[in-house]
Amino acid sequence: MKIVVPLLLTLALAGCASVAVTQTALEERTAFALNAKPEDLTISNRQDSGVRTDYQVQTRQGAQYRCYVTGTIRSEEHTSELQSQSTISYAAFCLTK
Repeated sequence: MKIVVPLLLTLALAGCASVAVTQTALEERTAFALNAKPEDLTISNRQDSGVRTDYQVQTRQGAQYRCYVTGTIRSEEHTSELQSQSTISYAAFCLTK
C-alpha cells in the first residue's frame, strides 16, 4: 500500500519548516557550517519566512556572517504500521559579511 500525502498538506507543512527550527538546532547547524563551537557564536536578527530562516552570526573572534537555514520535508512510509511519517531536515549556509 502506498500512502500519498496531499499536495495542500505538504505545502502547509513546508510553510512551517523554518518556524520549527529551535534555537539550539540553529546554533548546532551553524557551528557545524562554520567549523566552530556553538558557544563561540552569537546569533542575532533571526527572521523566519516559509521554509527559510535568515540570521546574522558573529564569532568570538569578531568575524561576521549572514546565514540562513532551509528545511526540506521527507515523507516515509511504514507499511508494517500502515502509517506515514514526515521528517524535517535542515541545512545551514553562511556567507562572510
